[in-house]
Amino acid sequence: MTNIKSLTDITNNGLCIGCGLCQSILGKEKISIEMTDKGRLEPKEINPISGDDLERVKKICPGVIVEGLPKKDISNDSKFDTLWGYYNSLFYAWSTDEQIRFQSSTGGLLNGLSLFLLESKKVDFILHTAGDPEKPMRSIPRFSYTKQELLS
Repeated sequence: MTNIKSLTDITNNGLCIGCGLCQSILGKEKISIEMTDKGRLEPKEINPISGDDLERVKKICPGVIVEGLPKKDISNDSKFDTLWGYYNSLFYAWSTDEQIRFQSSTGGLLNGLSLFLLESKKVDFILHTAGDPEKPMRSIPRFSYTKQELLS
C-alpha cells in the first residue's frame, strides 16, 4: 500500500491484526506490542523506525498485504466471491460432538479437531486461547490436555 507512511498509519486505520510480525523482524528494541484501551494488541515504536524498516514491515504485514492467488494459478472452474475471492468450493463444518458444537464458537470445529489430536495421542496438549476470568473482553493462553480443559 503506497499511502502508508508510518506504523501508526497501519494501526490508526484499523489494519493491524496484532500478530507481532513487525516486532519479530525489527526487534524488541524498536517495537513493543501493547494492549490498547480497546483490548487490541498493537505495535508501538520505542525508537523511531527508518524508512527502510517501514518498507520491510509493509512487505510482510498481513494488514497491509491482501492478495489472492496469482491469476495463472486460478482454475477456469473456480468461482468468485467479493469477500472470499476465487475459490473451488466452500463448506459448512461443525463438530459432531454436541457438547463441543454448542459450547464452542463457530460450531466447535477447531475444538473438535483439537480433541481428535489429543485423544489419538498425535499431540500431548493444545495451546489455545481462553477467556480471561479477570478481564472478560480479553483472552489468555491456555494449555489443554483433556476434553474438559478444552471446553472450560
